[in-house]
Amino acid sequence: MLPELVEAYHSPNMGLVTHLQYPVQREEEVEEEQESNNHPPQLPPRNFTADGKESESKTSEQATKSLLDTYLTRLQHIDLSTLSEEHQMAVQEYFTSSICLDAEQVQNGNPNLPGLKKLILAVCKNLNSEISRILPALEVFHRALDQQLSPGIGPKPILADSGQSMSSRLEQLTKLLYSIEDKAKSSVFEAVGYDGGHRKSLIPVVLFEVKQESLGISTKMVLKVDVESGKIYFKKSKDGPEDKYFVHNKILQLVKSQKMHTKLVIVVETEKEKILRKEFVFDDTKKREGFCQLLQLMKNKHSEKPEPDMITVFVGTWNMGD
Repeated sequence: MLPELVEAYHSPNMGLVTHLQYPVQREEEVEEEQESNNHPPQLPPRNFTADGKESESKTSEQATKSLLDTYLTRLQHIDLSTLSEEHQMAVQEYFTSSICLDAEQVQNGNPNLPGLKKLILAVCKNLNSEISRILPALEVFHRALDQQLSPGIGPKPILADSGQSMSSRLEQLTKLLYSIEDKAKSSVFEAVGYDGGHRKSLIPVVLFEVKQESLGISTKMVLKVDVESGKIYFKKSKDGPEDKYFVHNKILQLVKSQKMHTKLVIVVETEKEKILRKEFVFDDTKKREGFCQLLQLMKNKHSEKPEPDMITVFVGTWNMGD
């Protein structure tokens, strides 16, 4: 029976019975793609004529007019009565004229949309001043909660930069609030001996020193696995910041290299639902295996499913007949 099964899979156009949810390329294919990416694609010559420029200009005008008509139609079906008179005028002004100027800027190679920035600043004028008032107080609170700092020593306070975009300031405020919440929980939980409903954590935090290659340059990194909180942190050093992490349900797949037994690819999902592949090299095979087992343990511990939440660990051969 086994020889027949092997022979069947050895036949042409035969492979896995079902497709992998997250396909894994052969290592040779990945290397070939990287080599091909080093050479810029050859583009065919293009002849630019006066007639071509005129038709391109007409096309741009038509596209801008179509964009303007689309948004003016949408605006007519939206109730603006809930807005203040100042905000109503700002929104109407943008969709009647400034959006056309933004479109022209983009066509000329400037993607910054100055008209949109002006609108956001006008609408968020009070919010901007409120953020400037709140940030210093939150920074003081954050420094008081930071256990890693010695008394009287702390990072430089956050300075309000009027040149920052509104989205950047909101992102800065959001990160600070999350950090304050995490540090406050950690401090209070430790003080009262609370650890997720258990007296003591049975699974301590584990650090793995790894290497990551980017553009042919190898850099050292630290992977911090916190099973109890269900997070894996990507840090540049042991004492580095912990702002870059992935929650257990965003870790999709581990791919073990067959050529290099210390290499591991971690497939994760970002907040924008994009799939990222991060490749690391461990000191030895045992550490790579220990890391994989910890991640599986983390998935099981935090899964709300009746059956274990299995993380995919891909280890296989591409030709079952050899």
